[in-house]
Amino acid sequence: MFMPQRLLTAFLSGVLAFASPWQLRAMGQAEMTSEQVMLKAAEAVQWTRNMHVRMDYHGKLIRLAGGVQKGAAIKEVSGWEELYVTGNLLHAIKQNDSVNGVDGAHLEILVTPNRRILWVKNSNVQYTEARSVIDDAVAFDRALPDFGWYLDGVFATDAYPVFDFATAIRVGRIQSSERDEIVDGLPCKVVEIDGDSWILRVWAAPSRDFNFAKCTLDCKASAKQSHNEVDKIEFQRLSTGQWVIQGGRLVKGEPQNPGLSTRYEVTVHRTLIDPSPDFDKLKAFELPPIPNGEPVERTDVDQAGKEINSGLNYTWKDGTVVPAYDPRLIDRIRRAVERSDSQTLPSSDSGK
Repeated sequence: MFMPQRLLTAFLSGVLAFASPWQLRAMGQAEMTSEQVMLKAAEAVQWTRNMHVRMDYHGKLIRLAGGVQKGAAIKEVSGWEELYVTGNLLHAIKQNDSVNGVDGAHLEILVTPNRRILWVKNSNVQYTEARSVIDDAVAFDRALPDFGWYLDGVFATDAYPVFDFATAIRVGRIQSSERDEIVDGLPCKVVEIDGDSWILRVWAAPSRDFNFAKCTLDCKASAKQSHNEVDKIEFQRLSTGQWVIQGGRLVKGEPQNPGLSTRYEVTVHRTLIDPSPDFDKLKAFELPPIPNGEPVERTDVDQAGKEINSGLNYTWKDGTVVPAYDPRLIDRIRRAVERSDSQTLPSSDSGK
């Protein structure tokens, strides 16, 4: 039956008036391309460029033989972490749980435009002011699995120190064969991006602002291959109505010898999420409480960018790095210089 245009318009207006926000979004998503879905997924995790989060984590390294776990986990660790991030500033704090009455390791990383400090409490400080060295450490600072970067679709690979959704979109080939799947009860749009030595698959959930409910990254660079899978995603809706990823698990597998492989599993749950922190009030980027006398490994570079070794030992003192000298050695050198000077100086009557 033919329906006049004005009646059709009125009918659609009535349908839209009673449709839920999710249904309205879904109606507009039917024609979305794979590229548009992927751009939405990349946009959904951009809030982590300016954030303050706390999290609990649990990780374990497992040895596999023929795909079956061989014995107990090689290593198992848990604890809490805290991250402050904005622009090129980063402060990461990690505290491992105590084991058998022994305090767990405490680690802090502070990165500013002028220097990078990595402090392992009661051990040492790694320190550099060289821009190239700071840049080389970015995979550790902004892709370390224990800090939950994988919840933002971020991985460390051989080809890219930090590989994320934006990198995949820029250098990869987005496949047009988009399909729909259900992950943990959520309808998802699956997008595949192929690179020269990797394949990224993302299950984006439209009802969660296109945050991913699952993603995998397979790397095939040279002889070293790896399979990364992020699943068991937990979502949180902020007071602004924005959906963010609160927690999830990363399973990373790497073959070693024929029939043997290792698998690393880490689960992170964000206990505090603040996408608009007051960094000044939080004193977020102040120096870690490094005690005087902590030994320092300082890395410098020459004009060509090559790392150099000054041959000096360094120590931490009052918030900065100073050469580490034994005061007794300095005193012996001073007295030796004084004796040498007194023996070479002319006597008062030498001119007579």
